[in-house]
Amino acid sequence: MPDWNAPEAPRSGPQANDEGLGSRLPNGLAGSDAGALRQGLLEAIIEHLPVAVFVKRPDDGRFVLWNRGNAELLGISTEEALGRTDHDFFPAEQADFFRQKDLEALAAGRVIDVPEEPVDSHTRGPSILHTRKVPLYDAEGRPLFLIGISEDITERKRTEEALRASEDRYRTLIEKLGEGVAFVDPEMRFVMINPAGAAIFGRPAEALVGQSALAFCPPEAADKILAQTALHGHGESSQYEIDILRGDGERRTLSITGSPRLGAGGGFEGTIGVFRDVTESRRMEREIQLLGHALRSAGECVCIADLEDRLVFVNDAFLETYGYSREELIGQPIGIVRVPGHAPRSRFFPPRSTAAGGVNCGTDARTAASFPSA
Repeated sequence: MPDWNAPEAPRSGPQANDEGLGSRLPNGLAGSDAGALRQGLLEAIIEHLPVAVFVKRPDDGRFVLWNRGNAELLGISTEEALGRTDHDFFPAEQADFFRQKDLEALAAGRVIDVPEEPVDSHTRGPSILHTRKVPLYDAEGRPLFLIGISEDITERKRTEEALRASEDRYRTLIEKLGEGVAFVDPEMRFVMINPAGAAIFGRPAEALVGQSALAFCPPEAADKILAQTALHGHGESSQYEIDILRGDGERRTLSITGSPRLGAGGGFEGTIGVFRDVTESRRMEREIQLLGHALRSAGECVCIADLEDRLVFVNDAFLETYGYSREELIGQPIGIVRVPGHAPRSRFFPPRSTAAGGVNCGTDARTAASFPSA
């Protein structure tokens, strides 16, 4: 270990002050006793630090201190390391890089941070270190030592790379989804939106990022979406429908599933929304409801059967005329219907298969004589 108790204590950087470790000592210790205590304290602290610590000579890069953390990290004992250089243990490319950073720190006269240093550990294999190199100088500014402090960040880097790969996969999946996906911050500003979502809003994705989602909502929808965001802020998910105004002014109806996005500390960072345009679906539903109402209230008897001639609809007039309940007929073959003698002309709509495989109701008419008599 270097003699840290020399009359001129080493300084970190040319302008460092003279106050160092061991400047405060227990009362009653002086001279050699104080120096020995200071030396022992420093040795114990450095040896048991949870990081790798080494000290090199500035002129040739030979190690003069090598703590337990280095031995465990790199698989090189203190006895093997002292008096030798990086080139004695590591491939030339790695050793040259280590020495280059040593010289940079000494030339700069300040701490050099090396975020990532690939190294071939003798026990752990290929590893990545985060290293800080600290030059120490004497009172005249001459370099005395170079201290290195290294932390093994191999697992952290592997985790980061795995997360990055996972994010890339999810990003690709989201980009290709047919449904809209967006992330908005707590102020309802778009942070991300996929191509399908941008198409629904009628604007390019890059033009939407940073804009408020509320800018696309009519007044009655804005209140609703703010209420849903408040739920998300309390950690709840929700499903709801709102109307939006596209970039071209067209009004569309969206079905949205919103979920809170929480940060590492559990704080609310915004809402992730998955949404689709249901405008046409809702229009068709309304038309079907109107058609159903018209058929149910028609004074003429009406029934509809599927491709297998099973009844799927009968109106009130049909039930009243033929004397059945709806439960007795729906799902049953049309052949079960028996015609009372007073039955009027009925309208029967058999389905016709379309070229696309769908079903259209026809307008063929059957008289009551088409059904067997009761």
